[in-house]
Amino acid sequence: MSNKRYSLLFLIVGIVVLLVITGCRQTQLGETEKIKTFQNNYELVGEEKAQIVAGISSHIFDEIDRSNEEALEEFVIRPSREVGQLHSLPEGRYQLHPEYSGNVYIRDQDGTLIYHSILGSRYGVETITIDLKETFTIEADGGLTWVYIYPVETDITNELTAGIWKVGLDVAPGTYQVTEYSGLGYFEVWELNEEPRLYELIGSGFNQTNPEVTLEEGQVIRLTGVSSLVLDPM
Repeated sequence: MSNKRYSLLFLIVGIVVLLVITGCRQTQLGETEKIKTFQNNYELVGEEKAQIVAGISSHIFDEIDRSNEEALEEFVIRPSREVGQLHSLPEGRYQLHPEYSGNVYIRDQDGTLIYHSILGSRYGVETITIDLKETFTIEADGGLTWVYIYPVETDITNELTAGIWKVGLDVAPGTYQVTEYSGLGYFEVWELNEEPRLYELIGSGFNQTNPEVTLEEGQVIRLTGVSSLVLDPM
């Protein structure tokens, strides 16, 4: 093989090695940034975040009539007898209470997920508080003997339960630290036409992640996996 061919071969090999090294460095930098972001404030980014927030309906931003004038005083789902049945309620703000435990799915009129959780037992949440439109549906699986649903009033609070909350309506805008919870879950902050922020909540007797969150008027909070928490003003 001529010297020119050797030179060309070495050049190609060198370029390939350089591209591999550059790609590895970029991957390492990306992983380093994700680790730093989590270590600094327990915020998830990248693919892990994308998987968790994928497929959530934009109807979480819908305005709901919370006067509860048309809301039912009590609605009962019997999933063990009505497997797969979808239920709709008059528009209002409601809280779901379980007997035993199982999955609850709340979807918009197109069947796109708004909220899902295991309701009941130590593996799930104690209640779910959420806005419902007449076009939304609730489905509960047969692990739940009953699901009791009651209307709830709207008040500004810094003590949240599992469900969906709106900044300016349920929570005052401001900067807070998340405290006083147990279990494993996520504190999601959604804003129209923006990427949601996602904070991992890990609470046990030995350790707890306490992210700091800044909330602005109009944002939506999805709280999953933990039954309740406290937002301490900073």
